[in-house]
Amino acid sequence: MMAINSYLMQHVRRSFKVRVITIILLSTLIPLFIIGIISYYSIISMLNNKIEGSIKSNLQQTKTSLENIVNSLNYVSQQLAFDQRIYSDLEKLSSATSLFEKSQYEKAIMSTQNFVSFTNPNVGFTFYFYENSNQPIFQDTSLMRKFEPQKLPIMMKLHNTIYYGPHRSVNRYNENEVFSVTRRLEAPGYEGLNVYIESSSQQLFPEQPGFNVKYLIVDQHDRVAYSEYEQQYPVGLELKANELIDDLNVDNDRFLFVGKSSQGWRMVSVIPKESYYKERDTWLMQYVLIAIGSIGLALLLSLFVWKTVITPLSQLRREILNLENSNFHSPAVNTRFNEFDRLLTHFQRMKEQVLGLIVEIEVNEKQKAELEIEKLLHQINPHFIHNTLDTVRWVARTKGDREIDHLVSTLNKLLYYNMGKRRHSTIREEIEAIGDYILLQRMRYDFEFALEIQADESIMDMEIPRFILQPLVENCLYHGLKDDGVIQVGIREENKQFIVISVSDNGAGMDNEKVQALFDPKAASKRSSGFGIGLSYVQRMLKSQFGSNASFIIESTPGEGTKMSISIPFVEGNSDV
Repeated sequence: MMAINSYLMQHVRRSFKVRVITIILLSTLIPLFIIGIISYYSIISMLNNKIEGSIKSNLQQTKTSLENIVNSLNYVSQQLAFDQRIYSDLEKLSSATSLFEKSQYEKAIMSTQNFVSFTNPNVGFTFYFYENSNQPIFQDTSLMRKFEPQKLPIMMKLHNTIYYGPHRSVNRYNENEVFSVTRRLEAPGYEGLNVYIESSSQQLFPEQPGFNVKYLIVDQHDRVAYSEYEQQYPVGLELKANELIDDLNVDNDRFLFVGKSSQGWRMVSVIPKESYYKERDTWLMQYVLIAIGSIGLALLLSLFVWKTVITPLSQLRREILNLENSNFHSPAVNTRFNEFDRLLTHFQRMKEQVLGLIVEIEVNEKQKAELEIEKLLHQINPHFIHNTLDTVRWVARTKGDREIDHLVSTLNKLLYYNMGKRRHSTIREEIEAIGDYILLQRMRYDFEFALEIQADESIMDMEIPRFILQPLVENCLYHGLKDDGVIQVGIREENKQFIVISVSDNGAGMDNEKVQALFDPKAASKRSSGFGIGLSYVQRMLKSQFGSNASFIIESTPGEGTKMSISIPFVEGNSDV
């Protein structure tokens, strides 16, 4: 039995199908788990902040609105309770003897009362009444038959002023809920006279979309003065002091959001936990459904991948073995899957590139060896040549032949530069060598020509490969430069990226066939004159040192002249190019 279990475990570990299913399931489950945990805490936090912020904001707006109503009621009650005109009219009313006079004073009091009410839009029904009998001082058909302010819910009490919480209007024609205030007047002869003022008819508690929010108003003594949640928080219920201590409190299955007014009363929003967590529970259910669907899809994908990749992988393995065995000429295979076919196509191109690189390396090594040999041929026994020329120069100087002395001295200097073993020289040294070279060529050729050199002083000490200018100038002399011809040499830096060297002439020019022949090493060695080592050497040297980062371009038009341009990388602050 143990042997069977061991065999099964080994088979499972080595089974590609099991591994694919396991990897895909893990790659699905692990991100789902991590994203789920992170998303849960992040989204729950965002939802809580959003919901809590929305409820608190709405509570704050409602509290502020009610505070404005209370402030308006207080302001109007002060106007109607302390207006000297009303006191004067009341005194005149009490001493009036005729009905006409009484009627006039009543109208004056009513006019002042209506004026104050109309100038305050938050104020509604207003009248004066006696505290003991609850009877109005003037008859008003709008007042309910039985006016009992003692039964109204008291929200706040200050000296002679009582503020009442939301209740039905005492105006028989108004069924809306209003706030109200009563204030006692200190009018002589009218002891116990009070003014009653209601707020205007308006929606006191706006609805909160998406939430089942109910409102409470708690008075100064922690008793419920108004309740939209009568079953749990009836009017008159005394709440414990610790139940409303924070902005957010928990009471069984409800949340209580508290907003305390500077006037002493408190506004409470009551929301069931079920409503509060509704959006969170909806998100959790959606995430669970997505997770279950993702796991099922992962199982299907793992089976499909297992059946899909076996054959193409086997073919890819064969191609790798062919490359390992240096079989670069095996034909491309077709797996009938675009992705694997593209992969095998790229692999086939890679084999061709590897083969091409091998061939290129062989050719480059061969050219490098030839270049070294060619360079050595120009540097054979330099000391013998220099010593011999020095001897000739001293013989000419002894005999007083200054022209030969100058000629040999210039030649010796040029040879010393050309046969130097350094691979690089500065632009300044190259220009000086060209000057010596041109001096010798003027003595050699039986015609006059001019050399114009323009070079940026800022790059004169930059190092460039040796023998850049001499082959280019030599080519101008060799290919049809006429009497009074001009050779122009320009050296400049371009955008701190390249050094551009250009050599142009106004000679006979060449056609494309002759231009291509200039790069033939064998042809160049046969036709080179003077100290020239051929343009093919320049081209190979640039390729050897800079690769594809350097360029060598020849533009020539028969009868007009030739222009040669070289571009090499510019390395600022580096003396080694």
